[in-house]
Amino acid sequence: MFQSTNTLTISGNEIIGDNGNGFSTLAGGTHTVNGTLIAGNLAGGTGLVTVTGGTLSVPIAEIDVGSSGSGTVQQSGGQGFRPPS
Repeated sequence: MFQSTNTLTISGNEIIGDNGNGFSTLAGGTHTVNGTLIAGNLAGGTGLVTVTGGTLSVPIAEIDVGSSGSGTVQQSGGQGFRPPS
């Protein structure tokens, strides 16, 4: 998935790379996950989350990198990740 503008809100968990390869790039706009953001969920799953601009917000739960698979989170721009309060 590639997001460069506007607002996207996920009401539950967001899984990038469940049982295969997945990627998500945020280049602009606001991306909110009201659950857990998982990169690399199952064995054999590979997830890549890249933030180059915009705002990624995970205000309720956590960011799980490599749950049972392989995950990577990269940030080279945009707003920092917002952990739960």
